[in-house]
Amino acid sequence: MQVSVIIPVYNAAKYVRSAVESALAQPETAEVILIEDNSPDDSLQVCELLASEYDLVRLYRHPDGGNHGAGASRNLGIRMSRFPYIAFLDADDYFLPERFTVPRQIFAERADVDGVYEAISTVFESEELRQQWIAGGNTRFAAPPGSPEWMDTFTQRVEPEDLFEAYVTGRYGSFSTIGLTVRREIFDKAGLFDERLRLHQDKAMWIKMAAKARLVPGRLDTPVSMRRVHQANRLSPYWPPKPELVKTRTLMWRTLWPWGRKNLTRKQQGLILNAYMAQVMQPYRGELSLRRNLRVFWRLMRLAAEHPTVMSLPEFWKTVIQQLRVRRLIVQKIAFWRRWRAA
Repeated sequence: MQVSVIIPVYNAAKYVRSAVESALAQPETAEVILIEDNSPDDSLQVCELLASEYDLVRLYRHPDGGNHGAGASRNLGIRMSRFPYIAFLDADDYFLPERFTVPRQIFAERADVDGVYEAISTVFESEELRQQWIAGGNTRFAAPPGSPEWMDTFTQRVEPEDLFEAYVTGRYGSFSTIGLTVRREIFDKAGLFDERLRLHQDKAMWIKMAAKARLVPGRLDTPVSMRRVHQANRLSPYWPPKPELVKTRTLMWRTLWPWGRKNLTRKQQGLILNAYMAQVMQPYRGELSLRRNLRVFWRLMRLAAEHPTVMSLPEFWKTVIQQLRVRRLIVQKIAFWRRWRAA
């Protein structure tokens, strides 16, 4: 098994050597492709040094030398890759030993499998940063380091036919970029990363893969890679701010909807639409008032105006009817309160 490990590099001069050497430590790694994305720090110089030190390391930049984001960088790495299997690694994360042992066995035994997803875990650069995450609402990191609560994984094994629904709904958890190994041909089925998305382009890709290809679980109870959380990365609890996070997640579902109309079954389209509407209404979750109800209606009507095809699915009208019932209940309560005050 020969794997091309693709590493987008942006502002990661401090960590990229650790990432590269963790990939080179895997016997299955046939090449490490670094895509330097116009970093403001010394990442380019570190990448050039690594490419000169190791024969298996190849360095590329975007043709215009600009910054294009992780999605575009991964796409460039895919186009430049030369081997049958692909794995992704972020420049500030690292692989654990025997990273590809289970995928190698699965691919050897099952020709119908397009990809294998496995568990990853989290390491914080400092205890202070971990406490900041806990204070910011990431309560799962309140567990002792190394416990299952620290892992991104599925809590049970899901058949490929059921993976799309499980992933979109989040019913059994999720899997991460650095825990996935795929055949190169999978991108002929699912397409490349959506370069319009600066965030969540990886999740959008896994949704497409789950719909169009056959992904199976590997190790779900033991991490194969480590995600590093530090003050400078995009996993910081201070960035993006919550309104911006809502905006970028909504954009992800907005880009997935037209794709889903062309590529998904009616049932799968309904799942995408439910997730899309839930994200649209997310800012007003937990608030029960007439004002909130009107805002939700406004957002649903905007959604229908932007994508009239949503009105062809019963899931849209179920949500509208539900909001009408909520509005009726609120109006009744207001009327009752006014009568009680008058009495």
